[in-house]
Amino acid sequence: MPRQLKADRSTERPRLAIGRSSPLIRSELQRSAIASASIPVAGIIATNSTVSRAGVVNHPSAQELGGLSGRPLFDKSRAAVRILRETLGPTMPIIGVGGVASVDNAKLLREAGADLVQIYTAMVYRGPGFVRELADELRGEQPV
Repeated sequence: MPRQLKADRSTERPRLAIGRSSPLIRSELQRSAIASASIPVAGIIATNSTVSRAGVVNHPSAQELGGLSGRPLFDKSRAAVRILRETLGPTMPIIGVGGVASVDNAKLLREAGADLVQIYTAMVYRGPGFVRELADELRGEQPV
């Protein structure tokens, strides 16, 4: 039976999702996921941003402070989604976030175990039409 995202109103689980930053090593991510799942949350957001500059070290802005998001985060996000799904099993909703720049990226996050996919940076560069493109492509997809 596919995972259901529809909230069961009879439970005490608030509509609150906990975000995870990246990069966390596997064991840290697993411990964090188990701790998060032990409290009443509606889902886990994987991931948000990273302070790592791996993959952009030669970029002129690589030395700026703050979190890095967008395309450089995608592989880490996908890996985090996979680890979270392996750790939490099929019942905890996971929201895949980070570096989604195409329909293929969204599909890869779904294949890794994300129930939902958040887009942000892609809308900046591709515009609101990307939402329609993504929705059309994912509409016929079977739940993971």
